[in-house]
Amino acid sequence: MNIYCHELASYRREIDALSTDYENGCKEGNLTHFSLALSNRTNLLVIGLCSLVEAHLYEIAQKAEADVSFKIDDLKGNGLSRLKTFITRSKGVDFGKINTWGEFHQIYQLRNALVHGYGGLVDSVDIAKVEKALETLKCSDALVGGRRIRLTPNSLSKFCSIVENTIEQVEIRT
Repeated sequence: MNIYCHELASYRREIDALSTDYENGCKEGNLTHFSLALSNRTNLLVIGLCSLVEAHLYEIAQKAEADVSFKIDDLKGNGLSRLKTFITRSKGVDFGKINTWGEFHQIYQLRNALVHGYGGLVDSVDIAKVEKALETLKCSDALVGGRRIRLTPNSLSKFCSIVENTIEQVEIRT
């Protein structure tokens, strides 16, 4: 079992725990605080799942640097796009043939909105991207009040499967 399998198993356990918390509901205390705590946990899981893919791509890119005349840092772009470009050029990986890449990219759009937003409150400049991402991922109901992302354990379980498949497919091609 590699580190990514181990990490994904940990995410699955956390999603199961979240599911139990959702089912049991708020037994005592403030319902608003309970709801916000669950929402924050789901948001952190999205960010973490995306980080796993980025870490995996970075590991592949670092190993490939020894075999090519250019470096990761020679390329422009943000982390994910730069890594994708580097791996495509250095290893010949066609990300278009990774059947979960499009879905993963939509999860990554959500991740960006969460990281650059305000605790799950989507910045107005990102609303259209978030709506498209949620629609593509078949969880449009996760956008509440037009600006707040509230994912369910079922959505997270789907995201976890997409990330798992993406990592597996990238691994096969490198």
